[in-house]
Amino acid sequence: MKPPETSHDETGRLEKLLGYEILDTEAEASFDRITRIVANCLNVPVSLISLIDAQRQWFKYPSSRYRKLPRPKRTPHGDMR
Repeated sequence: MKPPETSHDETGRLEKLLGYEILDTEAEASFDRITRIVANCLNVPVSLISLIDAQRQWFKYPSSRYRKLPRPKRTPHGDMR
């Protein structure tokens, strides 16, 4: 299996992500609303907003027991773009 590719500007992507200061934060009403709207529109039980830093995948979703997971090796699309 081919290893996942990273963004062409992975350093810049990570700097922007860290600049948002959103990782390791509490639930926020605006994100809760977005996930509720998406779940309702798609008629699914849960919707997640996922952010990936250099080491892990962070879920910005209030009631998830799995807010932090190791960074995935592959995405459903096959690479990390």
